[in-house]
Amino acid sequence: MRPVDSVLDDYFSKVAPVVRESISQYIAVRAIDIIPVDLVITHPHEWQYDAKNRLFRAVVGAFRGGLFPSFRHVRVVSEVEASAHYHIWVSTCYSVGRPVRKDAAVLVVDTGGNTTTCASLFVDQVEPVPKLTAVSSPSGEHKPGQGATQIIDRDLLQSFLQTHLGAEDYLVFTSSPGQYRRKAVGELNKMKRAFQDGRDDFDEIGEIALPPALSHLSEGDNRRFRDGRLIVSMGTWCACSRGI
Repeated sequence: MRPVDSVLDDYFSKVAPVVRESISQYIAVRAIDIIPVDLVITHPHEWQYDAKNRLFRAVVGAFRGGLFPSFRHVRVVSEVEASAHYHIWVSTCYSVGRPVRKDAAVLVVDTGGNTTTCASLFVDQVEPVPKLTAVSSPSGEHKPGQGATQIIDRDLLQSFLQTHLGAEDYLVFTSSPGQYRRKAVGELNKMKRAFQDGRDDFDEIGEIALPPALSHLSEGDNRRFRDGRLIVSMGTWCACSRGI
């Protein structure tokens, strides 16, 4: 079995030429040797210091030298922190989005298909290179029903059901046995994973079981039912997600 360091060195020795070739599609090759190159490398939030150190040394070994003579900085940060670095870079260089200034406080929420990670950061410096200090470490990739994900899922489900059931019938739903709410949260996570570009608005991506007390509901302009279940289409789901 090969040592970990050897595997990392071999991997990044192949990554570095590809990165250089990708950059050369946008700027002159000779400029790559002059323009400072900064890298932000991401890692899962729960990583041991030794693993970060090995990753850092492998990246520096592959990028510093012949391929990138102007190689300057490399930062090894969590995914949620990397998004803050990217936002600062884009807002500073291209005036896109709300600008981030020195001494600002930033809360980053990274919501994926099935996890949510949060981190609070303090902006020590914006130019020439962003420098951030973690006020609190990333909160972890919470699974459904935990932490930040629980709050986001609850609000999303509430918004969707209130829209498609109406205030009075939503109150009936929340007053029903807890099994219906638990099943709805489980179905919600399936629908989050189904979210993707290219799906037609009328594609069915899920259904939410309703308690018997709501069996009288009939279909309307923006809701469909089947065997006591509220049918969720891609279009209605996207409209609700944009409102959260």
